[in-house]
Amino acid sequence: MQLRKMNELVQATAPPATTENMEVEFQLVSPRKAAEHPCPLKTTSSIKVGNRFQSLTDIPALTETKSYPATINLKLRATFKTLVKEIAENFLGTENNLIYGYINIKATSEENPQKIIQLLMEKKEKFILLEASVDRPIKVVLKGLHAETNTTDIVEDLQSKGFTVNRISQMRNYKLQKPLDMFLIEIKKAGHFQNSLISRN
Repeated sequence: MQLRKMNELVQATAPPATTENMEVEFQLVSPRKAAEHPCPLKTTSSIKVGNRFQSLTDIPALTETKSYPATINLKLRATFKTLVKEIAENFLGTENNLIYGYINIKATSEENPQKIIQLLMEKKEKFILLEASVDRPIKVVLKGLHAETNTTDIVEDLQSKGFTVNRISQMRNYKLQKPLDMFLIEIKKAGHFQNSLISRN
């Protein structure tokens, strides 16, 4: 009963749905209210940007700034003090420093490392020889060759181009136990070795 009365009240107060009431007079809205004014374009000066990497192209292909002499790393033993004392007395001017559990022996002349090595071999000491930076070979990785390429063919090709190959080995994927299509090559610093990093033929 109450619902019926409520519906009657709503129908009495609501305007009849006719097209005449739907057509409301069209009102013009001022342009300011209708849309925002576009900002005037500001003329910005052009920014000059230089090539920051230009200086890298001016660097020569291979420049060694520092040259390190050959050093000997002697493994620590119980009698290392007497041995270091003997080396210091026989070869004057040698520097002996403890580095990462090894005694680093740096000789003053080029002949002394060979004599120190002979002494260490006579005493059956364990040591590691670190070559001078001038004598160290250049390591190059060849990519893109087939995995079944014969290494002797690569060595012969490099020797025909004037490179002295010290060692060559094929790199392997040890997880899959498969050879990769990459070869690690050690080239001696002889001939035109500096072009090895540039030439790609």
